[in-house]
Amino acid sequence: MPNFCGSCGNAATIGHKFCTNCGFKHDTLDPPTAPPFNPEAYPEATVNVAMKSAMPVARPAAINAVVVVAKSEGSLAAGSLIIVEARYGWATNIWGPSSCSHANGCKDVTSIVQSHVTNDNCLHFNSGCQAQYMNRTLWPETAGGPAIPRKLAVKYRIGNGPVKMIESACVPNETADLLIEGGISSSPAASASSSVHNNFPRGIIASLGVRNVSVRFSSDCANFYSKSTGHITGDKAQSTAVLLENKHKGDAATQWSKGSPGAWFTVDLKQPFRVSSYVYRGDAGGGQNHPRSWDLQASNDDSNWVTLSSHKNDNTITMENSGCFQVSTGNSYSMYRIQNRGSPNHLCCSGIEFYEDKMQN
Repeated sequence: MPNFCGSCGNAATIGHKFCTNCGFKHDTLDPPTAPPFNPEAYPEATVNVAMKSAMPVARPAAINAVVVVAKSEGSLAAGSLIIVEARYGWATNIWGPSSCSHANGCKDVTSIVQSHVTNDNCLHFNSGCQAQYMNRTLWPETAGGPAIPRKLAVKYRIGNGPVKMIESACVPNETADLLIEGGISSSPAASASSSVHNNFPRGIIASLGVRNVSVRFSSDCANFYSKSTGHITGDKAQSTAVLLENKHKGDAATQWSKGSPGAWFTVDLKQPFRVSSYVYRGDAGGGQNHPRSWDLQASNDDSNWVTLSSHKNDNTITMENSGCFQVSTGNSYSMYRIQNRGSPNHLCCSGIEFYEDKMQN
């Protein structure tokens, strides 16, 4: 096992009294030790001083992946997501220092982040939420040190639009991702494939995890259909699964209601979010029972509901296309309800996802 510098975390060389990377003086290089904890070099650390190795930790139930959709400022050409500046580190106010340094707790990683912008105008950094991926990729010379919480902060703009800012969650082992989708003219989900079998862009439900979200149904609404099972009534488990799963499972799987007017289902996120848009997959079973007149409502107590958007004879949702809808609200809610308001009365849904606009001016 190699030695590690107590300042920068770089692997040290036996026989050298000073780190060849940062010049830090070593007290001893023998016997070999695990990556040391240096409070002076890592003042922000909240890890156990006696820790011997960086152990993987479970991803918190709270949302780690901040999903940001950079809406277009007018008509934009492809490739219009522009990374203005990017910083990585442990500094609480990462944009505070006038320059980046180890002493200031941040590093300028603009060029690295720019290289990760894809041809489809998207930045998804650490999409797999791998532990220590950001550290290894953005500041590899410190990757041998303690697994302290660090974050990635990005300033960006779309075309000639205003500069926006986003930061990834600052969590131990950095099991977080950061997503920016640019050049979208209608809604966060407009970049999704039209096929109901493909993934939605990562949103609140996917980030929380389906086990941390629940669904309630009106009395005739918790029913499930697929080609392999046929119509099953009162199957709340499969109805919930098809609603919440980011990727449609195929097999024409759909939740459906029996036809009572005003059928509804409520997605309980367990914590408040200010939703700015949502996507809705319709009837994947082939019956063409896509919603045409419905309301999106919100509540924090399951008693007092506020209507955020109403649709009347809206033909957006089809077998080939999910519906992508903007929401205007200045408040945060933990529960969001879809309520049918007209024909067809069979409320069908094969997937729903919500997005919170966390862009900062």
